[in-house]
Amino acid sequence: MHAALAASVLAVLVAAIVIYRVATDRGDIIIETDDPDVELMVRKNGELVTILDGKTKQKMTLYSGEYTLSLNGDAEGLKVEMPPTLVLRRGDKVVVKITRLPHREITHWKAHTDQVVGLVLSPDGKVLVSAGIDSKIKFWDVATGKQCREALDHGGAMQALALSPDGKTLGSGGWVPHSQAKWWDFRTGKLLGESERHDFWVHGLAFSADGKSLFASDRLVRQVDLTTGQSKKLPEFTQQGIWALAIDKTGRHLAIATEGDSKVHLWDVLAEKEAAALDVPGSCFTVAFDPAGTLLAAGGSEGLLGLWELSGKRKFLLPGHKQAVIAVAFSPDGKLLVSGGGVCNQSGTGEIKVWDPATGKALVTLGDDLSCVRSVVVAADGKTCFTSHYDGRIYKWRLPKPPVKK
Repeated sequence: MHAALAASVLAVLVAAIVIYRVATDRGDIIIETDDPDVELMVRKNGELVTILDGKTKQKMTLYSGEYTLSLNGDAEGLKVEMPPTLVLRRGDKVVVKITRLPHREITHWKAHTDQVVGLVLSPDGKVLVSAGIDSKIKFWDVATGKQCREALDHGGAMQALALSPDGKTLGSGGWVPHSQAKWWDFRTGKLLGESERHDFWVHGLAFSADGKSLFASDRLVRQVDLTTGQSKKLPEFTQQGIWALAIDKTGRHLAIATEGDSKVHLWDVLAEKEAAALDVPGSCFTVAFDPAGTLLAAGGSEGLLGLWELSGKRKFLLPGHKQAVIAVAFSPDGKLLVSGGGVCNQSGTGEIKVWDPATGKALVTLGDDLSCVRSVVVAADGKTCFTSHYDGRIYKWRLPKPPVKK
């Protein structure tokens, strides 16, 4: 019985490997891959001979000689076994194996001495910025994971980090006794200004679409003019704290995640009035708009992740997190949604989940025994993401491919 089961499992695994053959007068190039999107470039004397396309199963007879092989596109997430140069002779069989690696950790490093409370990526995707309870703002080379610039000092523990849409201005939000927002020149690190002191810690930050103002929240939301440093208060939404802010790409709607009243308030920035109030189970800790600005994701204390249309209609309520959802981010194309959370203390653990926002289906759990997740950011290509944790570490993860829509 066990032997029969093992044989059937082996048969399934073998069937998952698609084999394409290109016959030559002197030998065969054989491509073994489990990824139909793989494209192999074949060149001779520097000239492109053919592209082997897994989707169309393109085949071509090649004559004897020396060839060079390379992938068409990024090899991130692929295990590639092939000689860069080969000479075909009669009867040769050159096997190129291209396998998509499982969704898992790529690397991690100790970034701060304590909690890493915020992450942002530069618009070109080359620099990752982190903010820590240790008051440091650090800059990391995405390609190497190494610190690439001198750290900035907020002057006290932080709870929030944001980057303007044009990538020119970096915002940081502080904790008692440095409860204020500061803004910096991203390129030079020069401190450009700081807000008045808040009564509570600044837990939410969001830049306006034009980058000229910064929304900062404690128990209230203040809109700070970055030219003058003057601020105006939005109406009071809660008697308790405001945990997070997010703004859509048009700059029209500001999402305000509140503690205590189980709401996400949608503020119409242009009309200066509340557009909708979305019901959320428990306190809301994190919010994010999809790139199209048509969906809002929100998670909180009950371990549930919700997706709403901006009209206020709930599209999905996604169960699956064991503890609170503290961080959420869409991929730049809107085809994936990544969420993280946990219990934020020394012994608490966290987990990271990836979802299909079109269907609400959970795709994969990236980690479920790590330190509590404080923030999430998805790389520009949508293939990887970064998470920051209570223990001061940053992780880089390989994301699954978005489901193919039929």
